Amino acid sequence: WTQDHARVARAVHSLKPGGTTALVDAVKLIAPAFQLARYPRKVLLLISDGNDTRLPPARPSNTYGFASRDAARWAEVAERQERLRNLMIGGATDAITKSEAALYAIGLGPDPQLMNLPLLKTLTADSGGYVELPSGLADLSAAVARVCDELQSQYLLGFEPVRADGQVHPIKVTVKKSGVNVRARAGYVAK
Repeated sequence: WTQDHARVARAVHSLKPGGTTALVDAVKLIAPAFQLARYPRKVLLLISDGNDTRLPPARPSNTYGFASRDAARWAEVAERQERLRNLMIGGATDAITKSEAALYAIGLGPDPQLMNLPLLKTLTADSGGYVELPSGLADLSAAVARVCDELQSQYLLGFEPVRADGQVHPIKVTVKKSGVNVRARAGYVAK
């Protein structure tokens, strides 16, 4: 919790990627902490390769050459794993939506080919954030600076909901000017 961008850059620069991660769980578990935030605008900066060691794999295929009698059982297992995966990811994105934080991800890892960019994009998309892809550790501070620059140049749009029902409602922000990149939350919580 800081407004000191240089402090963030120093902390980020000292990171050494490696190990295993329960990424989706971490995002879901940190979201309630935003209720304690001092200011209404909240940001979660996630630095990760996007790989989650606890998340079931995305739609596993029958690569083991099961006999046809086992194919139905394999398909059932794969479907259960996909449902669990979607529930876990959905729980994290829902927690971020309800926290009203914008999630920005910096995709970083020892091997860019092994990065799970689709998961990082899924986690950031509906929050109004995006994924930064630095070319390596040397570009990490610049990636953090780009996120900070965006945060300093955002517009804040406000409106009063018709009914304060505590539910998430979809919104869409558009502009008339062409060539403008609009990033906005996909929804708001009516409070």
